[in-house]
Amino acid sequence: MKKCVLLFVLLFVQVAAFANSLRLFNDSPFTLSATILAADGTTLGQFTIKPQNGAMWSDQWEQEGAVNNSNISQTPYTVIWYCPSGSEYGICPNQSPGDYVTAGSASGDKACAVQNTPMLVPQQ
Repeated sequence: MKKCVLLFVLLFVQVAAFANSLRLFNDSPFTLSATILAADGTTLGQFTIKPQNGAMWSDQWEQEGAVNNSNISQTPYTVIWYCPSGSEYGICPNQSPGDYVTAGSASGDKACAVQNTPMLVPQQ
């Protein structure tokens, strides 16, 4: 019986930990910016994530002192990945709280223009 209660508590804690949050992972070879949008298009957060790195976004309504109107749903979330140049890398629509969102799972071009830096040639 104690094992069942412990298992239930652990599962509840895990679900609560990821409630109203998204785990983001940049599995591309580019440094990307991730913008999280609410269902109504409101920007909820932004991150710049280096290749093979991740971040966790969490909606902190009560902690920020905002009024939480439970009649207005912010889900599903949309994550838009942007290249360093500002062009769109890809989009991940219809994300639920607790989802693990990767840049590689985005729909779109999934490519960034490589910026060439001019080579300096020593003068003789």
